[in-house]
Amino acid sequence: MTAKRVSSGRLVRVEQRRRGRKWRIVVGVAAAAAAVVVIILAFKYKGRPPTEEEGTPPPVTAETAATAETAATAEELPPVTGQVVTLLVNGTTVPQRFGNALASLEEFNVASGNAIRFEQYRPKITFSGKSSVYYRAGFETWAEEMAAALGAELPRERVDMTVICGQDISQLILEALAKNVPAPENTHVEVLNGCGIEGAASKMRERLEANGYVVVAVGNAATFDYRETVIEVGEDRRDAGLRAAALFGLDEDRLEPHRYDVKIVIGDDYVVAAENP
Repeated sequence: MTAKRVSSGRLVRVEQRRRGRKWRIVVGVAAAAAAVVVIILAFKYKGRPPTEEEGTPPPVTAETAATAETAATAEELPPVTGQVVTLLVNGTTVPQRFGNALASLEEFNVASGNAIRFEQYRPKITFSGKSSVYYRAGFETWAEEMAAALGAELPRERVDMTVICGQDISQLILEALAKNVPAPENTHVEVLNGCGIEGAASKMRERLEANGYVVVAVGNAATFDYRETVIEVGEDRRDAGLRAAALFGLDEDRLEPHRYDVKIVIGDDYVVAAENP
């Protein structure tokens, strides 16, 4: 009798352990299935833009320095009055061509009766020898009139910002490689090599274009003695300058006022009207 009871008790305990294992297996399978579902949902909704109810995420740190984007177009800016700063750049190996261009612009200044200030400088190399007219937003009419006064058809490009590369270019490129700071829409930039390091302006151009800037010209600055990179920008496009500074990890004090309203580069392809047959 006693043996039967002991045997019966063992059978009950074995059955209980068997049922316990079954439940643990069921619970484990259910937990694994739930984990798989969570992982699938996470991948499915990764990168999905938030809805209005969810709100928008805060901007990345690199963009917090940028102000609200402004559309500085010629149509939105008031008419230009007062002094127009014109930079005349000698990019030609033929001195007479540059001298004739200067004389033509001075005649235009007298004939128009407007106060136009000229500044001249001689970069070592500039813009692949091409003659061009670059102008800030709102000065397109002046650019067209000056190009016409030179007696030659010169390509015209708007420039919102000028980046002059300094000796710190390598560090800035590494900084920009790790960031993504989208440019304000339709921002035109010229990049000048101010340090003499070969390829500096081209590397800067690559990083700017990768972030949405439109680089309209690449060349050399008047000198190669820039120790630090400088961003020249007008108050009307300060937002673009701040974004560029954030992209390269520069402080706001690296922003300087734009040096010109209209810049004319006289290259080897320039032929004044007097030289035409």
